[in-house]
Amino acid sequence: MDDIRSWLKRNSSLKNYDDPEVDPDKVVSRHRKAVATARTALREHIQMQLQTALKNFYSDEVPEEKFLIS
Repeated sequence: MDDIRSWLKRNSSLKNYDDPEVDPDKVVSRHRKAVATARTALREHIQMQLQTALKNFYSDEVPEEKFLIS
């Protein structure tokens, strides 16, 4: 998993951060949007995995109970 510095370097935000033309508020808002998007994608992925696991758990056929008659 990437840390914030590598993510910012990759997205060219940290390189020009000292540049007066770069608005820090835009950088922060882009980062917040990216984090929110990542959280949403992760939440959906985990929810899908949980639904699949529950579906597979309950879809297995339960064998009938057999009783000994004595």
